[in-house]
Amino acid sequence: MKPTPIVSGLTAGANDRLISVEVTDHEGTHSDTATIVLDDRDGILALPQKGQVFTVSLGYRETGVELMGEYTVNDVTLEGYPQKIKVQGKSADMGKSKLKEPRSKHHEKKTIGQIVGEAAARAGVVPMVGPELGNFVYNSLHQTDESDMSLLSRLAHDHDATFTVKNGRMIFMPKEGGFSVTGLAMGAAFIRGPGSFIGVLPAANIPGDVIKYDCTLPDRPKHSQIKVGWWDTAKAKLMVEQAQSGSDGPTFFDRHHAPNQKEAQARAKGRGKRMKREQGHLRVEVVGDPSLRAEMLAIVTGIRAGVDGPWRVKSATHHVEEKGYTCSLDCELPGSGAASQ
Repeated sequence: MKPTPIVSGLTAGANDRLISVEVTDHEGTHSDTATIVLDDRDGILALPQKGQVFTVSLGYRETGVELMGEYTVNDVTLEGYPQKIKVQGKSADMGKSKLKEPRSKHHEKKTIGQIVGEAAARAGVVPMVGPELGNFVYNSLHQTDESDMSLLSRLAHDHDATFTVKNGRMIFMPKEGGFSVTGLAMGAAFIRGPGSFIGVLPAANIPGDVIKYDCTLPDRPKHSQIKVGWWDTAKAKLMVEQAQSGSDGPTFFDRHHAPNQKEAQARAKGRGKRMKREQGHLRVEVVGDPSLRAEMLAIVTGIRAGVDGPWRVKSATHHVEEKGYTCSLDCELPGSGAASQ
């Protein structure tokens, strides 16, 4: 199949001059990036301006293209010889100034859904919140000289959630949930090594998706339990909530106490999931597929024990040039389990 990158809004004639296109989809508040290299052999292309907004779509001529995102020009570099124009952009939505303005506000008896909704309204984007997370109530939450981006990132950390702004949507979802650039839920991606086809056809005839991989095997958990304290005013004593993070190892005690039992439980559970994900790492390069994105679950098959199994995608880098279209996935273990051994 023939890769078909499409860049819109950058400069007239850009698609006829494309040398390479690279897009990286990051998790959370890390800005997504796009790097476009154009053939400027005759020096007649109009130069893109800093702050200019452009879009990138990737895919194949035979199957169609998919919107990867909207980006703002951050840097323009002229190179020679041969003459080239290199344009670097960052996700357009993450730079919204309203999200970064410090503000002081007391949120009393508000759900996460309400807090996200208010921040989204100020930024002029649409809120999308996971139902269970959205119903969590904060009896008293202080935002003191703190931006909406900082506050929501803090809440996402405590609840093991993802907070991001993409494609005009403010998304606050469970890390294991997965969502697309449109804010809609994603299905799992199946990454096939050559062993996936053994017994069906000769493996040599069907190479699978995987070009190369590098896997750090899951380590022993650093901690077996997570404990978070909270002060019970009725009993006038410090109480402790706990969550499991592994089968062995010492107990981790959070130095910062939560204001109540419900928040202590959420924080312990969230930290336990994060520690599970940090136990293994996989970087895999595959044949290009525009549906591969950060936050989604990748099911790897046909490589070998220790690699095969579920992995959570932290970032997906799509690269298109004359040689073809590839995608590199940077993955960690999902918080609910490990790759197959």
